[in-house]
Formats: sequence, structure tokens, C-alpha cells
Amino acid sequence: MNSDTDELWCFKMFVLVLDSEAPTVSLNNSESVVIVVSTLNCAPQYCQLTLTEPVKQEKNFCNYSFQCWQSEHFQRNALVSDFFDHLKNENETLTGNINNNILHKVLRQKEDVIKQSKWHGPAQLCGNKDNVYAFYCKSLPPECNFIFEWPRPDHWPSEKTSKKARKYGAFIVPQGPHISTNISKYDDSYYYWRISTNLTERELMFSLGTVI
Repeated sequence: MNSDTDELWCFKMFVLVLDSEAPTVSLNNSESVVIVVSTLNCAPQYCQLTLTEPVKQEKNFCNYSFQCWQSEHFQRNALVSDFFDHLKNENETLTGNINNNILHKVLRQKEDVIKQSKWHGPAQLCGNKDNVYAFYCKSLPPECNFIFEWPRPDHWPSEKTSKKARKYGAFIVPQGPHISTNISKYDDSYYYWRISTNLTERELMFSLGTVI
């Protein structure tokens, strides 16, 4: 069909946890940066991300680098120090509030790639590829669990399907609500991220039978 290719790039060294789980997470892991996901006071499908104890974590990871997979797109491995630098305000103080532009800045893409790219929603169109850069949270936010809690007419989804779909988490992609909506104000729209449950949705959809 000559359609484009969709690719999702997930940064596993960033560990995302729900705000209800945050107190139980250790910050002493030398290979992961802990980020808290909160849906409090957020519109449906949106969340905010906060870095837990940013000063402590910056000391642990200032020299750590992570591999950028597509070498033709990126200048070099991305440094976690870049990530922390972009979280600092004009007074060089770490705020902990994570802007949804941060992944685009940290990746340091090549100039020719940036010039040829077009953005639509969370996706970056490069040639015939739609690239989405995301974080991953192993736990589904509470509002995403309603499908497993409501009455099951005709026993759908089945217990087997529900059990399998429930184990998938959610991708957190860099897309806030449009500033023309009443979901957020202009000055805070860039601090909202979108919750994507595409793996759970895929599992549920493929469990449906054919209607004749």
C-alpha cells in the first residue's frame, strides 16, 4: 500500500512509576533514572512527569550515556547530563518538572534530519518513517483499568484476554493538549504528556470475533 513505517523508540534507562508507587522505589540504582507519573488534576489521557529528588539523581548520572540506535539520525550517544541540564530553570536550579520537549532536545539530532522532519502530534516524520520517542511505565494509571473492572457483557473480554492485556503498561509520549483547548493554560501545556495504551488496545482488539 506504499504506506509509511511507524516506529516507537523507548528509553528503558528511565524508570517510570505511578505516584502511588513512588515511595517504594529505590533511588540507588546506578542504571536508571526514576520519574514519577501523576494524573492528579489532569485531563483524561494526560499526565505530568516529575523527577524524584533531582539533585540526588543528577549526582548519580551526570556522566552516564545511553545509546542512540539510529546513528544516521543522531550526532552521538545522548548524555543523561543533557537531560538534567534541560530541567534547570534560569537560576540553574533543578525543578524536577519535565517538559514534553525534553526528548527532542536530549537526542541531539543531526541538522539535516531536523530540517527534513515534520512533526504531527507526538510523531516525527523522517522520510517514510514516523518516529515516536517515548518513556514506558510498567503500571497502568488507575483510570486506564476501567476496562478490567466493568461488567463483561457476553463475557468479553475473556478472563484470559484480560489477564494478558492487564500486564501491559503504558507508553508516555511527548504530546500535551493543544493550547487552544480549555484543558490547560498556555504556560503549562508543555508539561503535559499523553498516555498511550496501544499494547493493551491491540490485545483487546485482536480478541474480537468477526461480526457478520
